[in-house]
Amino acid sequence: MINQEDKNLSVENTAFILDGHLLFAESFASLLKTIKLFTHVLLSEKEEEMLAALKTKYISHLFIDYNIRGLNTNELIKNIKRNNPDLAVSVIGSTDNIFLIRQMLAAKAHAFITKHTGTYEIEMCLRSIKMGRVYVAEDLKTLLKNETEIFRPLHFTSKEILVLQFIAKGYTIIETASALCLSKHTIVAHRRKIMQKSGLNTATGLVKFAYEAGLVNK
Repeated sequence: MINQEDKNLSVENTAFILDGHLLFAESFASLLKTIKLFTHVLLSEKEEEMLAALKTKYISHLFIDYNIRGLNTNELIKNIKRNNPDLAVSVIGSTDNIFLIRQMLAAKAHAFITKHTGTYEIEMCLRSIKMGRVYVAEDLKTLLKNETEIFRPLHFTSKEILVLQFIAKGYTIIETASALCLSKHTIVAHRRKIMQKSGLNTATGLVKFAYEAGLVNK
């Protein structure tokens, strides 16, 4: 999706959109162009095209879909920020899972916005980033009793991650207990703790969460 003219750009204020849904990416690119804060807007559904563009050192802002098939967005952001510390990164998603949002922000993303975000809020988001602030979409804040909850650190213990991985693979409580040489009561306690931390209360929700959070390989 990057044409030859785009590849030769040398400006400093170019946005790049990495999204697995090109229809959305094209619409979002049009929205960014109406704001007129970027000289150019590039887009692709391919990670390698995005990484190649970053090597030219003219991309100032990366907008990335958090749920691209086969891609661990959290690890990708960490690697991108390690090699491009001055690059602004905004994650676009449709999740309201606080843990996943925290993961992206902990990976040094500057913002988490949703696919319902409009022009006015995009402008607010970009202003906040320019001022050195982390931005979270307004429609996500309304789901929280306290918006600072997003920024509060949350950690799973190594044992909790193991239990979550077994749950995601379809193991029963008894099978998980046997595999980890623990009592079923301990597994139940770990599972309860995982649910409290993630804000989920069903096994189906935990499985989806485990894959989205990159805790289990797809």
